[in-house]
Amino acid sequence: MLQHPEQVHSAIGDNQRREPMPVMPGSDPLPVTAAAYEALVAELEKLRDEKHREIPERLRVARQYGDGSNNDEYLAILDDDAVVAARLARLEAIVSRATVVGPASSNETVAIGSSVTVYDLGSGDTCDYSIAGAHATFEAGVVSAVSPVGAALLGRARGDVVRVQLPRGRTRELEVLAIRYSPTR
Repeated sequence: MLQHPEQVHSAIGDNQRREPMPVMPGSDPLPVTAAAYEALVAELEKLRDEKHREIPERLRVARQYGDGSNNDEYLAILDDDAVVAARLARLEAIVSRATVVGPASSNETVAIGSSVTVYDLGSGDTCDYSIAGAHATFEAGVVSAVSPVGAALLGRARGDVVRVQLPRGRTRELEVLAIRYSPTR
């Protein structure tokens, strides 16, 4: 179950099967670990400080050499300001949608931090996935908790069969074979 950041909750403790919730586009929750949430907030605060303290000071110094079209430093700082403003807006949107979830703490149900072995009923292939939060660094075999596969697997137990709706109308049916706790995710 997803919670607001101030209500950190382990997805393991309730033994309820999670059914996908309908959400409005652009307003869907982004499950993140407490550490990822703290990193997002820290970056947001750093960028706010840069936007409100460092950039105005840099502009003040650059204006001493003119603020017209022939002051390259001044124009570069204005470009930096636009980049920081865009990143701030993006981070504010992310933080407003961020939902802190407890990391996996057992091998009973799939949660962020779990490694999962699934059997694809359609292809007959076995795949291993590690479930990561919405803003984790990704590598081969790692799926985001907000991806179709990750969202379908969250809260599931060994033996559950999930139907995953993929892009372009495709679907996959996956059976959960094994769940392993992986504290590094």
